[in-house]
Amino acid sequence: MQTGPLKRPNANELFTLIDDLWDPIYWNKVDSVIYRQLEETDDISKKLSSSIVQSPLSSDNLLYATHP
Repeated sequence: MQTGPLKRPNANELFTLIDDLWDPIYWNKVDSVIYRQLEETDDISKKLSSSIVQSPLSSDNLLYATHP
């Protein structure tokens, strides 16, 4: 991992890194890692929402906290 101000990526490198994350989402490339992670996150959120609404005292509830 890079540390220190002189080893940080420049604006062009940051653009490339962000673009590499954005392109698969924009083009719906379902075989990409980021797209699968987004789908998994959506599924977890849906399961959490439905389990809380249906049974707030159930032991099946997911025990994790999302960042606000």
